[in-house]
Amino acid sequence: MTGRVRLPPVRWQATAAGFRAGILGGSGVLAAVAFHRPDLLVVVTPLVLVASWSRLARPSSPLVVEVGLPDAQAREGDLDDWTVRADLARGVDTLSVGLVAGAFVEVDPPSRTLTVAGAGVVQESFTVRTTRWGTRHVGPCTLGAMSAWGAYRAGPVTGPATTIAALPQPAAFDAHAPMPAPRGMVGLDRSRRSGTGSEFAGIRPFESGDRLRRIHWPSSLRTGSLAVTQTYADQESHVVVIVDATSDIGDREGIDGRPTSLDLTVRAAAALAEHHLARGDRVTVRAFGATAFPTVRPRTGSAHLRRVLAALGSIEVASERRVDSGAVTRGLPAGALVVLLSPLLSDTSFEVVGRLATAGNPPVVVDTLPADLGLGGTEALDLAWRIRRLGRSLDIAVLAGRGVPVIAWRGPGSLDVVLRALAVRARAPRLALR
Repeated sequence: MTGRVRLPPVRWQATAAGFRAGILGGSGVLAAVAFHRPDLLVVVTPLVLVASWSRLARPSSPLVVEVGLPDAQAREGDLDDWTVRADLARGVDTLSVGLVAGAFVEVDPPSRTLTVAGAGVVQESFTVRTTRWGTRHVGPCTLGAMSAWGAYRAGPVTGPATTIAALPQPAAFDAHAPMPAPRGMVGLDRSRRSGTGSEFAGIRPFESGDRLRRIHWPSSLRTGSLAVTQTYADQESHVVVIVDATSDIGDREGIDGRPTSLDLTVRAAAALAEHHLARGDRVTVRAFGATAFPTVRPRTGSAHLRRVLAALGSIEVASERRVDSGAVTRGLPAGALVVLLSPLLSDTSFEVVGRLATAGNPPVVVDTLPADLGLGGTEALDLAWRIRRLGRSLDIAVLAGRGVPVIAWRGPGSLDVVLRALAVRARAPRLALR
């Protein structure tokens, strides 16, 4: 169940306490009259009064409750309100609500009992926090209401669990290096040709069609002829983010603990997408090794960022690690910046990297293996990880020898050095065949 749902109306039923008060009170009155026992009448009078009062104050209409979250999506680590909204009739004394927290979900408080002042609509909220991306469940919930003196109750009734799509929280990232090959008509990346933009390219004589606001008055007054400022055109880039979901190594501690390899990969992919979409670039996201991954076509804008985060949040590691590397590289646009995020722990990952390197768009490989993974365990485990890291470093050296840059994810500025090198290489003169 997603969003908010209205539960079926709950009818009121007599409790054991209310039933005992009526039976004992009535039987005591009959016995006092039959046996001429005024003392017994004094003893059972409070029971008779409570039973009569409870009967007269019985709620007249069933209990109607609506529960759920206002939004079925939330970023991991953010707070949201799970609310219960009850339409109470006159005579309701207390309303009790209990909420079960699923995996990687925190609920504060887990249960609550409300004292109702009178008839009307009562709304109460529980603070819900998801601590890891993915499909999470809040609930099921248990609700019940009591009338005065506990004589009648509605419920307890169990409500369905609420499904919430926890979107990955993008890691901190920023890049100041230019993009290698901007091609589109919009965006913030500097083009190699002059045009309408924001980056200064030079000063040239005024020509017919130039805008008056482009006139550079100091040069015009100094030379005696009109001169205008010339700028580089602003263009967009196409960024393809490829996520390696073949493995998830590490203890799943959530956003408050140490990240697993897949946590680091997904959050880094979200950070890259958020950064480039804010710059007006087109972003495509692909994944391999996941059970199912929706198609994320190249688009721009904030709405596309929500689609990207929803797709990243749906990643689940598949049990089968055999991957069609041709499907990963098929249809990559020419001139796009391809960024592959991977812990580089499986042969499949290196196979995909090699296929991308020969497909025409050499990828930038971002190493997302946590630095503290394999440290602080047993002596045998630490030794096994040291051996595995040595073999992995040799494989990374082979990739570097083939011209594939491999950089470790360090947050802001992680890609600057590589992007500057790619931009210089893209602007270098090339031999043309005649």
